Amino acid sequence: MNSLTESAAVLDLLPQEERQVLRQRSVAKSYPKGGILFHAEDRADFVWLVKTGRIHLTHYSSSGRIFTNCVAVPGEIFCCLSSLDRRAYPAEAVAATDSTVVKIPLDLFAGWMRKYPAFSHKTICFFCDRLRAAEQKGCQLQEPVRDRILGVLCTLVKKFGSIIPFTCREVAEMGPDLPDEREIE
Repeated sequence: MNSLTESAAVLDLLPQEERQVLRQRSVAKSYPKGGILFHAEDRADFVWLVKTGRIHLTHYSSSGRIFTNCVAVPGEIFCCLSSLDRRAYPAEAVAATDSTVVKIPLDLFAGWMRKYPAFSHKTICFFCDRLRAAEQKGCQLQEPVRDRILGVLCTLVKKFGSIIPFTCREVAEMGPDLPDEREIE
């Protein structure tokens, strides 16, 4: 990907002069596998765009178990809700693979949300998709473990195709209340 705007289709909805501002004010940063981009409850200063690699947004249960709520891949933005409500990041972001992300200043992104209706609409539709996925995970809690695992795998096939780039542990972390990887191998 040669430019930032080739990375995320939503950015194509911005006028050329705004994309120039994006190139000037955003910062690309690389993280090794396992690198922490931010922690839950950190002050939100950026909206993030994945250029390369894969980022997992995770939560921890009271027992310390990891739950992956969202997987962001190249071309996807994440943690945009903060551009609307100015609250802290809702999860911890971890590089699941060596990754490069673009940090878009929150004030810049929030300004675009207010100024450009088509940009706002597409971004809000993206939020809605993520919220629906979260709701679906919550509903799956009532299903047997086998069905929850199948639900996670079906979601991953839709996003990644027939070759799913995750370990058993990572799949277990994505499902609501799934057993750990030792129990599903």
